[in-house]
Amino acid sequence: MSNVLVKPKTDLPAVTLPDVTPLSSPMLAQLTAALGVPRNVLAEDDQIAHAWSQLPRLIKKIPPHLRDERIVKMCVAVASGLFDAAINYVWNAAVVELRDKVRRFGINVVPQILDDKSFDEDTLLDLKDAELLDLCRKLNLIGDDDFFFLDQCRATRNSFSIAHPAAGTVDEDEFLSFLSRCQKHALSSAHTLRGWTQSPCSPR
Repeated sequence: MSNVLVKPKTDLPAVTLPDVTPLSSPMLAQLTAALGVPRNVLAEDDQIAHAWSQLPRLIKKIPPHLRDERIVKMCVAVASGLFDAAINYVWNAAVVELRDKVRRFGINVVPQILDDKSFDEDTLLDLKDAELLDLCRKLNLIGDDDFFFLDQCRATRNSFSIAHPAAGTVDEDEFLSFLSRCQKHALSSAHTLRGWTQSPCSPR
């Protein structure tokens, strides 16, 4: 039986973003011209416009308390046609939330489950992204489907974002799919389980 977490439906208020195309389009054209590089080193205007038009619908699904500076920087990156930077900001937001899920579960409980007495806050921060995903699945903080899609996002971020020398480029549709997956499987309002500590006197 697969490990699938049921996420509650939410009805968050609509998000309205300013129209940045009239500003970003000439700015990008002038910038690339000033540096003597082709305009197409960045996403084309229609690609930016399409991605920007879809952002409100996707951002609306992210709970307001998770819309931090990383989501703002993601929007700025999209407006500039930097989809490879945008996915990095989204992924960082997802990682921060997954760490917080572990904290809410109870860092003091994790050692009992992993049989690793040395696990603490520093251990959590030192986990590689792949290890963090695996831990969250073991703690049932994410389901098998969440793990599958987030692991794909992890691979995409590692190979196609500004985090490392990119193996290729990311277009607007690939970015939107990346954002949608991170929102659905990490940046959601799904209930976080809480662990419990068994004392020596606890009934068995």
